Amino acid sequence: MALATIAALTAFLGVLMITMSLASRRRDNPLSARVRNLAAYMPEDETTDLTRPFAQRIVWPIFEGIANAFAKLLPSTFVDRIRYLLTLAGNPFSLSGFLFLMAVTGLAVPALFLSLMLLAGSGIGAMQILGLLAFVAAGLYAPYFWLAKRVGRRQNEILKSLPNALDLITTCVEAGLGLDSAFAKVAERLPGPFGDELAHALRD
Repeated sequence: MALATIAALTAFLGVLMITMSLASRRRDNPLSARVRNLAAYMPEDETTDLTRPFAQRIVWPIFEGIANAFAKLLPSTFVDRIRYLLTLAGNPFSLSGFLFLMAVTGLAVPALFLSLMLLAGSGIGAMQILGLLAFVAAGLYAPYFWLAKRVGRRQNEILKSLPNALDLITTCVEAGLGLDSAFAKVAERLPGPFGDELAHALRD
């Protein structure tokens, strides 16, 4: 019964995440237009929530609540480390989104292990409990290891881009551009993480 509940919860969360992702990418639709028309006749302070997408009003607060509750179970230094790695990785997720992903994988992987054990007709003994704990740890840390590898890959791409960036900066300066304009030209013409980071630095 507990296994069925965990499996159902995991499946529900997975479907909910996919639905939210699709909904956030969807362009304008008749329902959104009707909501905006209705909002035009309401006081401004009452229309704020109505004009926001359903995912932002309902789904994201649920995800953030789960992520915040999960963050309280983790050491603050570990959460700070994740925040730092997300920045180095180019922020592929928000901190709340990444913590929610860790919580989901921390449930899904051991749930799969339990399902396989029950299908095999295996009893639950000390070894099975140790295996379950190992799969819990694997589920929790798999997103972290993926993030660390993404950081390493991104840093390598930045290092490989440096020679081309320096050549382009030199060419721009020799052509009479100022240093800021040269950096802007590099950010415009150089694809990849180096150009992205340079463009972000120029905006700041």
